[in-house]
Amino acid sequence: TPAPLTVSATADSKVYGNTVTNSGVSYGVGGIATSSVGYTVSGLIVGTGDAVNSVSLISSGAYANSAVNGGSPYVVMPSAATGPGISNYAISYLPGSLSITPAILTVSVSGIDKVYDGNNVAAVGLSGNIIGNDSVTISKAGAFFIDKNVGNSKAITVSGLSIYGANAGNYTLNGVTTAITTANITPKLITANFSVANKVYDTTTMASFTASSNQGVIAGDIISFTAGSATFADANAGNAKPVTISA
Repeated sequence: TPAPLTVSATADSKVYGNTVTNSGVSYGVGGIATSSVGYTVSGLIVGTGDAVNSVSLISSGAYANSAVNGGSPYVVMPSAATGPGISNYAISYLPGSLSITPAILTVSVSGIDKVYDGNNVAAVGLSGNIIGNDSVTISKAGAFFIDKNVGNSKAITVSGLSIYGANAGNYTLNGVTTAITTANITPKLITANFSVANKVYDTTTMASFTASSNQGVIAGDIISFTAGSATFADANAGNAKPVTISA
């Protein structure tokens, strides 16, 4: 009669999104693998040349989208052992386990240029290596330029990175909660209103003026307007004559 033989699936693990385990079992369609690893054998008679070369392993956790919290550790069931002399044994198959660990989510941060607005608050885009159509949102607590002033490629510090969503449990930020990126702060357009004084004809086109008001200056900022010269369109007497003010 056949000798008893036990084939036991081992405890294994894989990262979410993968179909290859840490021990090297490569699962395919239907969560099935024909593998030379991922199991142990007990009961082979020494010196006969008998061997188990491969075993079929199946698990509902073998799929790339098998969730971390969806049943992990999942059961792994062995069957269909093959190898020389295997027909001389009555084989018992014992299940093993397959744990799913979260995938490391690497966050990419892109700074968004802004027009000077008197503060250092920054807007950024957040993205990452989210798999397929997984519902995962990357959020932040804050994003700030190094200062409020105009400049190119200004450093932005992003803090309080976190993730949420229906599939967020399948990912980890691996302790990373901050990021650095850059963006530009461009000058804000403002408008100055000037008052030009009337004058008595003096054969010149020179005009006198003062800045009477401005529009668009951020509250708290102090702006003074200067100009190099002001000239009438010509030197002749007249009403409502055009005046050009230049820097």
